[in-house]
Amino acid sequence: MMRQEFRWRFVTAPKAEIRQSDKAESAVLAELDKWVAVEFVEPASPGWAKVRHRDGATGYIRSTQVWGL
Repeated sequence: MMRQEFRWRFVTAPKAEIRQSDKAESAVLAELDKWVAVEFVEPASPGWAKVRHRDGATGYIRSTQVWGL
């Protein structure tokens, strides 16, 4: 049986945004409160990571807004 590993990250900023792309001007898909967990999907451009929220929102978050990157 293959073991699936999740790589969780936690929001450390008072508010964080999951964006459509790894650019500050891109559309906000979700706003997250401090201590919300997101699943790390893959690295993105410097300063960003692709993540997935439990409600299904998948996009990009600034690495300075989360712990564990």
